[in-house]
Amino acid sequence: VALEETEFGWSRSTWLSEWMFFGFPQGDSPLTFELQRKQAAPGVWLIYGEFHNSTVVELGDGKLVVIEAPFSAELTDTLFDLIDESWPDQRVTAVVLTHHHLDHAGGIRAVVERGLPLYVHASDEQRVIELLGRPATVRPRPPLATPNVVAVLDQLVLRGSVRSVELHDFPSAHVDPMLVVWVPEAQLIHVADLLNPGLIPTRGPGGAVFRMFIRAIGPFNLDKAGTYAQSLSQGLEEVGWPF
Repeated sequence: VALEETEFGWSRSTWLSEWMFFGFPQGDSPLTFELQRKQAAPGVWLIYGEFHNSTVVELGDGKLVVIEAPFSAELTDTLFDLIDESWPDQRVTAVVLTHHHLDHAGGIRAVVERGLPLYVHASDEQRVIELLGRPATVRPRPPLATPNVVAVLDQLVLRGSVRSVELHDFPSAHVDPMLVVWVPEAQLIHVADLLNPGLIPTRGPGGAVFRMFIRAIGPFNLDKAGTYAQSLSQGLEEVGWPF
């Protein structure tokens, strides 16, 4: 068997394995999605639907930051359609990836095709550039030779006239390292796969990721929906984070 055929077969089997993991039959992949938005705080919105979530932050002066480009280019296309409809007088100026897993980064091609800067952890920079430099074959899209990928090594702040978005390196048992996103004006933090009340266990071996997050962030309170209480800011300061 030719090497090209072997590589294609491996990539195809990986694709199908991912699809089965998300509950789709083999050979089937969704191309249409229903997304909704919900305000988490003034100027901060959760975008959600059948699959994984994104966050939109209004920086001010008509600028938006999007956190996560999840699952697939088609889902991320739908995300941008909703943003265009919901914020007709504003524009996305940056997209942030917390880490490289498919359910958070599978739509990065749709981001770069729009000429938007893609902020990633420095450890993911070369992986992302290499991926984007290859053509998409299952749902064909051309390679992107010069993507605007911005590496974040320790921390980086995207400042706006009303709000700012802080990107911070974070050690994690889920992906080490990754980024967490802090919106200080809203007292909100966006985390991925580190804290999912009712989904990720808090005790036993399966709770290692949760406990690592708690130790790093510091003491704070949660309600059953997983939103963060006012004590979060104090907890972050107690562990020495530069917020």
